[in-house]
Amino acid sequence: MKSIVRILARLYPASWRARYMHRIALLLTLVCCCHAGLGQSAPGRSPPQTQDAAPAIPELEVVAIRPIKDGLAMRTFNILENGVSFRGISTKDLLQRGFGVEQDRIIGIPGWADSDRYDFQARVDDASKLKWRMLSRTQQMSALLPILRNRFSLKFHHETRTLPVWALVVGKGGPKLHAARPGDTYENGLKGPDGPMGPRAFRMSEQGELTAQATSIPEFIWFLGRQIPGATPPDGATIADKTGLTGRYDITLRFAPENYVSPMKPDSGTVNPSGPSIFTALQEQLGLKLETQKVPTDVIVIDHIDRPSEN
Repeated sequence: MKSIVRILARLYPASWRARYMHRIALLLTLVCCCHAGLGQSAPGRSPPQTQDAAPAIPELEVVAIRPIKDGLAMRTFNILENGVSFRGISTKDLLQRGFGVEQDRIIGIPGWADSDRYDFQARVDDASKLKWRMLSRTQQMSALLPILRNRFSLKFHHETRTLPVWALVVGKGGPKLHAARPGDTYENGLKGPDGPMGPRAFRMSEQGELTAQATSIPEFIWFLGRQIPGATPPDGATIADKTGLTGRYDITLRFAPENYVSPMKPDSGTVNPSGPSIFTALQEQLGLKLETQKVPTDVIVIDHIDRPSEN
């Protein structure tokens, strides 16, 4: 600071220095003190954290679970603006959705958990509607776990096992994906009973055409797991995301779905239209590839689960 004062003294006359030099010295002193303070953390405090906190998952408070005897009844899986509505769902389905993994990673599921079917309704309270709508699909499904603990007496633990899994990778020619436009409401896209279905909507036709709007690769992989030969719905094969793709994409994929069963005709058996296999379609149409790998995999072992209490 003294060197700066000397330079100013040479440049300006004595009359100017007499009036302003003490003010400049005071200002420089304050700047130096502030600079020294910014370079240190207060004793006992950590530096500010920049990571966003995980969103709180609102509780699904109003829950109705009723067994249904007609195993061939139409099965529906709907995410509502204030909760979920499932018809014909099994406990095995609930476990898979609640844990957010494919069912080959859940060990020890009893036979009744696959055969028994339920009508399942669950809602958040009115104050939590906005929070619910802001959650990702994975976060919404994780809200099923407290219900499984309370109404099904679920107990479980995690283990690591080396398992063969599918890996989704980018092909040699690079991806052929169409990036979704931010803010697109898809007014001319998929339509549901209430009008345009908007982003993150999926539809699979009986003719073997998948349409997905503003989907992420993890969401797309959830669908792919049900199309691998040898996996019977609602089971799925575990697929690891090795693409490195983090955006959202509009996807149209045409193939012969070996494992697809129409949700409108659950007793009609597998629909198998003509067309390429899922493996060929992925490479030719999307520039992606499925390959097998053996990797240490986290699995969930069911220690105990009961049939749910009815209401």
